[in-house]
Amino acid sequence: MNIDNLVENFFLTVRNPLGIKFFATITWLGEWKLVIFFIILTAAIFWLKNKKEYILAFLVTVLGAEISGQIIKVLVHRTRPDGGLETENTFSFPSGHALIAVAFYGFLVYYFWRVSRSQAQKSLFLIAGLLLILLIGLSRLYLGVHFFSDVIGGYVLGAIWLVAGIYVQQKKPKNTEV
Repeated sequence: MNIDNLVENFFLTVRNPLGIKFFATITWLGEWKLVIFFIILTAAIFWLKNKKEYILAFLVTVLGAEISGQIIKVLVHRTRPDGGLETENTFSFPSGHALIAVAFYGFLVYYFWRVSRSQAQKSLFLIAGLLLILLIGLSRLYLGVHFFSDVIGGYVLGAIWLVAGIYVQQKKPKNTEV
């Protein structure tokens, strides 16, 4: 039995009405309908707060993650687990929720880490962000709509785009003066 089957069987045995309600709420935080609104809102806030240097990097992160995730879903063409508690219309690998959780919420953690002055605030944002990202991935497993490897794949691809976005934000133009 492989890890995907072991994790799927584990969540089938622990699933209960309270857990379903909790994880359905958590999974909503990774829904594209909500995240698109948050992406537009975040970009607008960066603009209004005169943090324009974050906008390109933010968009590279979230749009790069979403576009590459959709391309990989079509290329891999993996079906979802049987018996999921939600109806999904896309392929399973990688998990789009896990992908966008790392890309979107991860970029917010990066931003707040950069602008926070105290170590306590930085730690709070880091812990809260990591917990949210972890819970969104777990929600997909708990609700039975993804395999474990789908979630891990989403996390990895999201992390790649998060690193790319951070690189774009931190890259400074070279001084061309002679």
